[in-house]
Amino acid sequence: MNDFRDLVDKLRIIEEGGTVDSSPTNEACSYSNPAMEGHTYTCKDCGCEMHNCDPGCDCPHDSHDEQGDWWVDENGNGVPDFMESKITEDHEYINTVFEKMKSMCEVMEKSVTPDSSFISRINETGGDSSWLDDVRSRVNALYASIDDARTGALGDLSEGKYKVGYKKKYKK
Repeated sequence: MNDFRDLVDKLRIIEEGGTVDSSPTNEACSYSNPAMEGHTYTCKDCGCEMHNCDPGCDCPHDSHDEQGDWWVDENGNGVPDFMESKITEDHEYINTVFEKMKSMCEVMEKSVTPDSSFISRINETGGDSSWLDDVRSRVNALYASIDDARTGALGDLSEGKYKVGYKKKYKK
């Protein structure tokens, strides 16, 4: 609607004998990734907003290059704002899966502890439960490994180590 009003204003000026600047303006373009709409990214060197560069700015960065490493998001945490809710969702899902794996390890570990009913029955039947010592140590190692993997996976997501890709498309 603003574009229409601007056009009407320019036509009125021309009808009254005035002139209007028809050179391209540096008005804000829409983002090629719609999820970025509503967020502000500024150049870390000059402070211009993405797709809305100050006309007098002499910064060498392209204000329309959405993948440039010079953009700083609103809260400055390095994770594009449009990805933060997705990352939170991913964190919750990943954390849930790792917790389920750890729970399975806990069940296995309880069944091979020296005071478990499983070990007692092996011993009561004259079996040798020492064979399960190796199983117990491997289950404990697996539990630790799962915990390390969870920390690494969630750490990578929170540090923004994910790929964001989309085609460049500019408003003409």
